[in-house]
Amino acid sequence: MRTKACLTCVILVSFIVAATGCPPRRVPALRLLFNQGTYGTTASYSEMDWSDFFGGEQQLGDDFELTGDNTTITHVSWWGVYRDNLPVTDDFMITISQDNGTGMPEVGGFWEHRVGDLADREATSGRVGPGVPGWNLTIYHYSCEIPDWEMEPGATYFISIVNDTGKWMWCTNGSASEGNNFSVARESWGDAWGSNGLDLTFALWGTE
Repeated sequence: MRTKACLTCVILVSFIVAATGCPPRRVPALRLLFNQGTYGTTASYSEMDWSDFFGGEQQLGDDFELTGDNTTITHVSWWGVYRDNLPVTDDFMITISQDNGTGMPEVGGFWEHRVGDLADREATSGRVGPGVPGWNLTIYHYSCEIPDWEMEPGATYFISIVNDTGKWMWCTNGSASEGNNFSVARESWGDAWGSNGLDLTFALWGTE
């Protein structure tokens, strides 16, 4: 009787495993490496080509530095808004450049990752231009996984996020305790970067 009961248990366990499948693979936890992600109520245009906002081109970037043992970036998050408050199909590009030795990024990107429309996008309760006629734009939060990009500890890098839609703006930072009131801008790929006095919103993550 005991043998029959044990056999019944084995059959039952086998059925449960077959029905539920294998245990899910453990997803590595994310660790915040750099945070400049408290959005304010303003934003600046960041595009790879022609801007419907300003009738021209403008690309933005901001500096960051990683310290400690974990300096490999695996995920990026950021915030932005759309012209006329109408979301479009995104076409994001994330570029990281090194400091060229003068406190400015090199002209060419050190790493580039074309995200396209694959970034996760979620509306927040934040607004850009609240109370301004024609504005009051919904702030969206974006996040995506990128190839593992290993930074040199203590070195200065610049991240540029652009959305090749002609209808997107990157939110500026609204926290006095985050950032250094310095970012960069240029009109098109291949141009030298110039200084900009506004911090932008982004956060960099790695896996533990």
